[in-house]
Amino acid sequence: MNENLRDLAVAAAGRTLTVAALIKGAVAVVGVLLVLLIAIVPLFAGSAATGTPGSGDAGGTTPCEDCGGPVSDDAIAMATQLRDGGRLIDLPGDYNHVDQIYAMIPGDPRAHEWPGCQIDVRVLQLLTKLTARYTSVGVSSINRKCSGELLGAGVYSAHYADGGGHAIDLYAINGSVLTGNDTYSRELVTWADGFVPQGSRTGQIQCRSANPLPLHTFGQFVDGCNHVHIDFNRATGDLQ
Repeated sequence: MNENLRDLAVAAAGRTLTVAALIKGAVAVVGVLLVLLIAIVPLFAGSAATGTPGSGDAGGTTPCEDCGGPVSDDAIAMATQLRDGGRLIDLPGDYNHVDQIYAMIPGDPRAHEWPGCQIDVRVLQLLTKLTARYTSVGVSSINRKCSGELLGAGVYSAHYADGGGHAIDLYAINGSVLTGNDTYSRELVTWADGFVPQGSRTGQIQCRSANPLPLHTFGQFVDGCNHVHIDFNRATGDLQ
C-alpha cells in the first residue's frame, strides 16, 4: 500500500513538473512575442509619419518636415514677390547683387543697370523659400559675370560660368553673420538639404570639420568661412 502511495506521489510530482515546464515555456514565448511587437510597431508608425525617402544618393534624400512645399518656376513672378516682400538685404558697399533680381521685372527702374543678367530659377526658388522662413536674408553674390567680379574659382565659378547666376552667397540670416558653422548656417544648410535637387552643392565644409553636417543631397567643398555658398549649375531639376 505504501509503495502504491509512493508511486502515485511520484507520478503526481512528475505531472506537476511537466505543467510547470509548459507554463514556463509559454511565458517565454509570450515574452519573445512582446519584444518583437515592441520592435516592429515603431517601424510602421515611423513609415506612416515620414513617408518614403526620395531618390537621393546612396543615403537617400531626407524628407524635409518644414520645406513649405513646391515653389513657382516663374522667374519674373518670384522676382516680383522677393522685391515686394522686402526681406532681401544687400551686403553694404558691395555690387547691389539683389538688384540683379529686381532688374528681371519688366518696368523696374533697375532693369537698365543689369540688362540681360540671368539668374538660375533654382536660386530664385531658394530665396523664395528662405524669405518665407526668415525675416531677413543677406545676399553677397549672385551673377559675377554681370558684376565683372573674378573671385574664388574665377570664370569656372557657378557665379560666373555659363552666363553666371547659378549660385548664391548668403552672408547673414535675421541680421546674424554666417560663418558656415554657426547656428543659422547649420540650420539653413540642413533644412535646404531636404528639398534641393541632386547635384546641388554647398561650400564651407572645412569650416565645420570638427562637427560635420550629415548631408544627403548636397555635395560639399572648401570655401570661405564668411558666408554660405549654394550652387545649382550641376543640379538636375527644380527645388521641391
